[in-house]
Amino acid sequence: MLAQVAALPHVRAVTSPYGPAAAGQISRDGTIAFATVHFGELGNVLPKSSVQRVISVAQRADSPQLQVELGGQAIENAEAQSSSRSTGLGVIFALIVLGLAFGALFAAFLPLITALVAIGIGYDVTGLLSHTFAVASFATILGVLIGLGWASTTPCSS
Repeated sequence: MLAQVAALPHVRAVTSPYGPAAAGQISRDGTIAFATVHFGELGNVLPKSSVQRVISVAQRADSPQLQVELGGQAIENAEAQSSSRSTGLGVIFALIVLGLAFGALFAAFLPLITALVAIGIGYDVTGLLSHTFAVASFATILGVLIGLGWASTTPCSS
């Protein structure tokens, strides 16, 4: 599997736990080992299709005898999911609760729109910064939470 990954496009090299430069890549009891995939580009500019190929080749080796786990910025970027149904349901439930609390549908939309704009700004600013700086995987959600905090403290005229 490691040889197949090494032959994929955009993969510069694979450091195998069984190679000569593999000091410390295998646990003392021999049950856990890790390999490092070196891509030709940084994770944020790497084509998603190339990373998906690495993921599919690695996951094909997963079996009851071998557990394969993947990590790193390139993998996280390729596996990043867009908004799910639960996000949409959360917005609908928030609208219902706010409608009941304010007694009017229009009044319920104002804080919800403010929050969604703040989330969008936090998400976009974090995305823009990730092109310039190395950004931790939790930074996007942190940006969203800061945006929500800002939205909840900003006074609204009603």
